[in-house]
This record gives sequence, structure tokens and C-alpha cells, in this order.
Amino acid sequence: YPKTKALLLLPDVFGLEFVNNKLLVDAYAKNGFYTVLIDYLEGDPIPESAMSGGDFDRNAWFARHGYERTKKATDAAIKGLKEQGFDTFAAMGYCFGAKYVAALAYEGTLKAGVMNHPSLLEYPADVEKLKATKLPLLWNVCETDQQCPPEKQKIVDEVYGDADFCTSSLPDYCGLLTETVDKKSYYPGASHGFAVRGDLSVPEVKFAKEDSFKQSVEWLIKHF
Repeated sequence: YPKTKALLLLPDVFGLEFVNNKLLVDAYAKNGFYTVLIDYLEGDPIPESAMSGGDFDRNAWFARHGYERTKKATDAAIKGLKEQGFDTFAAMGYCFGAKYVAALAYEGTLKAGVMNHPSLLEYPADVEKLKATKLPLLWNVCETDQQCPPEKQKIVDEVYGDADFCTSSLPDYCGLLTETVDKKSYYPGASHGFAVRGDLSVPEVKFAKEDSFKQSVEWLIKHF
């Protein structure tokens, strides 16, 4: 791996304990990126069992993991990496992590970024601020997503709506546009969480998970 470049993997609410997040770290590392899974949930993720119901108090959890605490933990991890000699960063955000890709982009910390089924963003404010950073940014979005539904995806298209932005339901088409600065890949038939915990028995979801990873790797190779 390059000795000064690190890919920050900013996970969903299931954090380090969720095996799929660890597998993503391995997968990016196998593609040549020194990848660090940031424990900004500080050992307090939402348990996997909460996905199937139960009495887990999500509101209390989100109250514990507000912006100030989460950003402080993220900054501490980056500080530690800088002390080890890393000085160039890209960020890969999944769901909850997208907000912190945005935060790092605003500070000029990143050379490239990717957001997968993003949540907790403000529309159009965050989209406008992200475009203004000129950060090469890939959005991987899907058909069914309460956090980033079609009306919010339309705002992304409108804000980024210029010659440097490619949006298509055929991701490979975007891959052919070598001069794109920003890009959105849209996956019909997929729902929120597809890039981490999608049901691979569903062909559309399997394609979305695999292709969004492929798109992300190619984006990093090009811009990071």
C-alpha cells in the first residue's frame, strides 16, 4: 500500500461489530487501499437484532451519537493516522457515515469521497455545500430509501446538473464518461442498505451491491 494514503471507512449504525463492515474493509484492502474502519460509535453500535424488531430504543441511541461526539471520534482517528505518517485521505460512507464524509469534505480533509445510500443529510443545503467543495464525489443510491428518496435524489441531480455530473440508472454508462468530476449511480430494485447488507438472493440487489462496490473502487483508483 502507499505509505501516506488511507481510505476511511465510515460505517453504518451497526459499526465495527457487524461482520459485513469488516468484509468491506478487507475487500477495499484487496484492491490496493490501506483501509481503516473508524470506530466513531465507540463500541456502542445498534445491535444487529434491532433489524428484526424488538424493543431497542433507537431515539436514545441517536441522542447518544450526535454530531459532536461522532465527529470528535472521527477527528481523533485521523489525528492518529497523521501521527503515523498518513497525509492523504479518501472517505467511504455508508448510511450514517455519509454525514461525516460531508463534514470532512467541508474541511478540505479529503481527496475523494463516496456516499452509499446516504442518511442524515440536509437537502438542498448539504448538496450545495458538497458541490462547492469541488470534491470528486460518487453517490450510490437506490429506488427505495426513506433517507434518500426520489425527491431528494432529484435535488442532487438539479444541484449537480451540469456537464461535469453524470447520473444514470445504467452505472456502466457513467463509467464511460472519463471526465466526470461527480457522479451518481442509481440502482432500481434495491433498497436502503443494499451496499452493506443487501439480500443477495434478489438479483437486482445482488447487482446493486456488487456494482456499487465496483464503481467505488474505480472512483478511488481514478481520484485517490
